Amino acid sequence: MIIFNKEKYEGIAAEDNAGIVGENLVSKVEFTVNGFVGKNTIAAIHLRFKDGSVNTVAPQTVKTVNNSTYIMWKIGKNDIFCHGWVEVQLELREEETTLQTDIVRLFAGESIPIEDKGFTNPNSETLALRDEAKKCWDKIAEQNKQIENNIKVIADSDITLKEEKANKVTVKADVTEESYPSVAYLENYYYDYDDVDDEIQNLKSSIDTKLNLKADKADTLAGYGITDAYDKTYINRSLNYKLDKKPFDAVPTVNSPNYITSGTLYNSVNSLRQTVVQNKADIEKSLANKYDAANNEIGSGELSPAQTIYEGSEGNFVYAKNGDAVTVSVNITSMLADKNYLQMSGLPFPSKAESRLASIAVYSTKNNLRNVRIDGSWIYISAPSDKFVEDEKMNFVVTYIIRR
Repeated sequence: MIIFNKEKYEGIAAEDNAGIVGENLVSKVEFTVNGFVGKNTIAAIHLRFKDGSVNTVAPQTVKTVNNSTYIMWKIGKNDIFCHGWVEVQLELREEETTLQTDIVRLFAGESIPIEDKGFTNPNSETLALRDEAKKCWDKIAEQNKQIENNIKVIADSDITLKEEKANKVTVKADVTEESYPSVAYLENYYYDYDDVDDEIQNLKSSIDTKLNLKADKADTLAGYGITDAYDKTYINRSLNYKLDKKPFDAVPTVNSPNYITSGTLYNSVNSLRQTVVQNKADIEKSLANKYDAANNEIGSGELSPAQTIYEGSEGNFVYAKNGDAVTVSVNITSMLADKNYLQMSGLPFPSKAESRLASIAVYSTKNNLRNVRIDGSWIYISAPSDKFVEDEKMNFVVTYIIRR
């Protein structure tokens, strides 16, 4: 039993041996840590061997005994990596509290099978350093071999024939007077000698073919093989018949030097001119007797209740005016129910006074007979024998003379 007072080492109550087989070796090690108690204590046993390798094992038993924590480590074959002295340290965790004990030394006998590679510690510092050293030597050997190859290539080459990398370009836009393109650029953008020679021969053959079709130099149209053009004789004959340039007269003039405005043509043009003048006078006289278009007018508008007692009644109209006469299409869209009389104002033009004595009979949308009378710009609608009903409407057309 190895005893600690919290993290301080207090002593050992048994042989300071550790192992799983062999004489004087124990198969388990017990620890007691006084003054540290927890409900969910987690323990770890850290081991460090003489070759520098390390290992961490978990104990099989962690429990509270009185005011102490009891730990039992049952040593397994994979726990011990190297015989001889081994340093041991406990680590206990309880929630956020951590305790690490002093390091004690135990002895692992040589009977432990430390050479079994199946149980070699992958964290062994010695093994890791050995592997790293081997990798380093292998890399150095590889680099030395490459250096030797490079030296041989340089020795077999004439450095004066090497191109300057700084002057080599691979993009057409980067080519300058101080630079030259790479072989890849030349292959991509330039023809080989044989290709250029073939292109030149093809171009020469095409040019020769087209030159053979060209006419030789000549002094006449016939010499160029042109047979459908006007010749000099034909043009001279045509020019002899052309009209010489003469001044035009402002009006037809007898015996004018201009052929167009003299002689027979003068008589025809002068006669036509007189006819046009007469027709113009006739048209103007006829237009003077026509009614001016300014007297024609069309439009639309809204009707309004003539008095407050008729508010709620609505109507609209469209009209066409021709001089002093106007035709109005009236649409009464709302008539107050239980009334037998209605006055609306807003006609586009006032009627002559005589119109107030005339009336017309109109059937409403409810098939009821109504009297309609015009007085100035007002419309009077009356029901002779009944009253207006709900949703009753009227449509009618009146023509009257406008009052001036």
